[in-house]
Amino acid sequence: MKQYRILYNPLAGGGNGTERAMHLPDVLQDCEMRFYDITEIDSYSSFLAKIAPQDAVLIAGGDGTLAHFINGIGAKPLRHDIYYYPTGQHNDFWHDIGRQSGDPPVRINRYLRNLPTVQTERGSLRVLNGVSNFVGSSSGSVGGSVGRGRLPRLPSRPTDITVTVDGVPHAYRKVWLVPATQGKFCGGIMPTPRQNRLCADRRISVMILHDAGRWRAVRILRALADGRAEKYRNNVTVLCGNRIEVCYTEPVPIQVDGEAQPATRFCRMAAEMS
Repeated sequence: MKQYRILYNPLAGGGNGTERAMHLPDVLQDCEMRFYDITEIDSYSSFLAKIAPQDAVLIAGGDGTLAHFINGIGAKPLRHDIYYYPTGQHNDFWHDIGRQSGDPPVRINRYLRNLPTVQTERGSLRVLNGVSNFVGSSSGSVGGSVGRGRLPRLPSRPTDITVTVDGVPHAYRKVWLVPATQGKFCGGIMPTPRQNRLCADRRISVMILHDAGRWRAVRILRALADGRAEKYRNNVTVLCGNRIEVCYTEPVPIQVDGEAQPATRFCRMAAEMS
């Protein structure tokens, strides 16, 4: 009988993570399960070392939970089958791999190899979905209000930035939003609908929302919720490459896979080559 070690996040989904994870016995039948609160695990490497190789590990949480897990285990080869079951709010990763709400858990080992990294003034992290921010915002939040159909909160003002892709600089004025992604989704929106996280050349993308007034920016943000912003060609630019650096005129708070990070003057995202 297959055995799953369920690592669930009780804080996922607005504090409903435990309740949602407890639906798993109805989804996965004819198997044995053991549940562990992932917030109580100090070292993922030590925890996994105690698990038999034939047992499967299932992460039940949101994008932030999965991102925390991949940064906790580092780039070491995985000896277990890793499964994922979304219990978060936006669940960008789940939608990016073509899954819908209510689908059963999926083995995700192939998505955890050769992940890109992001570097800021405060350090570096491995990236599951992407890096997002509202330039000039105090929180860096992108998709919370957009994804729930409310009027998006814009920062007090746009700013000028420089985006360097594979060594080539590009200057932009009146910039509101600059997400860098390895998938289609980031922060509850779809800024790069043509991006493929499994592409052979490992390229990543960055989208710049620029040269727009406040109300036009609001319309574009609403279009970003389902990937329809490419029609705003004068205000939305998508660049692709293996190394992307965004330099701000002042420190800007960012989010990495939905988790808030300290303000930084630069953000470098690089694809990990096989």
